[in-house]
Amino acid sequence: MLWTLALILFVLWLLGGFVFNVAGGLIHILLVVAVLVLLWIGSNVLRGFPALQRHLFNESGHVRSFVNIFVGD
Repeated sequence: MLWTLALILFVLWLLGGFVFNVAGGLIHILLVVAVLVLLWIGSNVLRGFPALQRHLFNESGHVRSFVNIFVGD
């Protein structure tokens, strides 16, 4: 899921930089800002809830391939 989102953002970034002449700069800037906002939100969530790190990352520090979410427990 994360790699899919990253790939979509990368393709849109490439299209914004090389294909569209008029709005390319705006698309380019918006995608860079979107990535920065996602990184900022992710770091704030992990800083605010440090117990989430052991659920989101495995022992080697890589993002887990799945996360179980239980609501109402």
